[in-house]
Amino acid sequence: MNIIIFIFLSSLFSFQLLFDDNSIDVFHDSELLNHPFSGGLNKPRVQWIDWDDDNDDDLFILDQDGYIRYMENISTDDEFEFIIRNSNMFGIYAGGWFHIADFDNDEDLDIVTQSQANAQQASYYVNNSGIMEYVENLSVLSDPVMTPTFADIDNDGDLDFFTGNYVGTVNFYENIGLNQNVPQYTFITNYWQEISIIGPSLRHGASAIKFIDLDGDFDLDLSWGDYFQQSMYIIWNIGTASSPLMNIENVTQQFPQNDPILTTGQNMPSFTDIDGDGDLDLFASVLSGAYGSQWINNFIYYENIGSANSPYYEYRTDNFLDGIDVLLNSTPEIYDIDSDGDDDLFIGTMVDPSENPWTGRIYFYRNLGDENYPIFELETTEFLGTDLGTDLSIVFGDLNSDSLPDAVVGNANGFIKIFINNGDESFSFLEDIPNVDLSGTSTPELGDIDGDGDLDLIVGESNGDILYFERIDSENVEFSLQFNLIETPYSYTAPELFDIDNDQDLDLLIGTAFDGIKIYENQGDLSFQMRDVELDFYGTYINLAEGTLYNGTSNIMLGLHTGGLYSLIFELCNKGDLNQDGTLDVLDVLQLVNIVMDAHLLMCESDINSDDIIDILDIISLVFSIIE
Repeated sequence: MNIIIFIFLSSLFSFQLLFDDNSIDVFHDSELLNHPFSGGLNKPRVQWIDWDDDNDDDLFILDQDGYIRYMENISTDDEFEFIIRNSNMFGIYAGGWFHIADFDNDEDLDIVTQSQANAQQASYYVNNSGIMEYVENLSVLSDPVMTPTFADIDNDGDLDFFTGNYVGTVNFYENIGLNQNVPQYTFITNYWQEISIIGPSLRHGASAIKFIDLDGDFDLDLSWGDYFQQSMYIIWNIGTASSPLMNIENVTQQFPQNDPILTTGQNMPSFTDIDGDGDLDLFASVLSGAYGSQWINNFIYYENIGSANSPYYEYRTDNFLDGIDVLLNSTPEIYDIDSDGDDDLFIGTMVDPSENPWTGRIYFYRNLGDENYPIFELETTEFLGTDLGTDLSIVFGDLNSDSLPDAVVGNANGFIKIFINNGDESFSFLEDIPNVDLSGTSTPELGDIDGDGDLDLIVGESNGDILYFERIDSENVEFSLQFNLIETPYSYTAPELFDIDNDQDLDLLIGTAFDGIKIYENQGDLSFQMRDVELDFYGTYINLAEGTLYNGTSNIMLGLHTGGLYSLIFELCNKGDLNQDGTLDVLDVLQLVNIVMDAHLLMCESDINSDDIIDILDIISLVFSIIE
């Protein structure tokens, strides 16, 4: 099932956004990407848990935006496959860490996260019929840069709390039971089991720890990723399940010992039986440490080819999800550049560190499929060259009336570059638009918003404004800055022109840095009104591109700060027109009654009062709409 987000522009008109179920093939160097639109990873904190009770572990990811991404495990015996179901699971800002478990022993999963109000504290949310409700902050403390963990270290049936600290020791809070279904903790020591981890440079910093029975002896060993450690520590438990004794004299310094993890540091360990063979496989997500930032190739997978009692880990990949990831700030564009009837894909990037000086790149994916089945093949990472600036975005349109699409490129300096199509899929630089130097990170968009039959230019910028440039010469490339089309309170704006409400004019979807996606409806006469609708949270520094990729559907690509993309399907619906005959009448009422009586799944057309519930109130709302 796709996650559906309903957006209501009027009482009887709405659209819905659905995550695409891995239906678009993408190839890099003739290799098929497994999860091309998984959103990219920067500093992923990971937990594996069977959320949907189908006997395999699903994947939860917390990255720098502070919200939890949920990917359902639909793997088969032949291949691993995960589908993104929600980019804002639970609707909770989790900050720098989270832990999902049954904390109140009621046989459903609750969650504890880093507190948004005080990053040293932990917020407890209880599962109430699938909705996580905040209860209170727990009586535990953790340094904000640590990734703590919970584990039943004394085998008494509840989860104790552990966190590292800056001196390399472990703080231990014992779970002493429930009080009104809230776990209670008491501080025991900041020097648990006399563990003291000092890195190769004789320093210790942020840590990410995880308890796991690595050797199958029914007690919990401790795996440890550290800021000053490029691999991973293992501290073995030579005690029992109820009485731990950590072997601090023989700490494994590099893990796995046969082929150690080697990254820029602070490798968060996680374990799951990903291949269903009865033993735990090893994953390390790189949070980046003293040896640099590892923005890509940071989700490492080692298969356990040994057994639960005698594990032997063999390296498989450092890019487990295998998705599009251009490091930072991806800016997509969908356009049929080769006029073959299907849309191609372009992605502007922030920087490419492979060459000095660091500059941005534009990736070009040619669509080798057709209008019904897109197949994207990466053709070049240097479309239009390597001297374009940083933080690039690109749009296309015919700017000189020769029926060929030209290119407009924005960059971090606030300049706008024009490239003319030579007619053989090559482009020549024409100019930077004269006297244009915006506040920074210009994000251009083309569209005829004044209705004179040619393409105008609007540009978002770092200060949140969106500027309107009128095309004043239909035969030549000449734009004139007219006025500030929209002043927004947001930092950074990335506009996308799109007829959202099907009224034959171009509305605006606007990506922002930290405030998600905003909708501005075209009121005519170059006037736009923001619609007070709350969209789901997808990430930070959002860029949008709309196009038609297959089956006549409208697709939206979302570019994210994490360097990846989300692929969404856009669907219109007329609220109340359940039989889709273009008229609201008693036949729709009768159909809605049947839907309510049969407890059908939520449908865009049937949720008349926009409360995400199909009930008698929707029937009443529909009747009033017909009467009016």
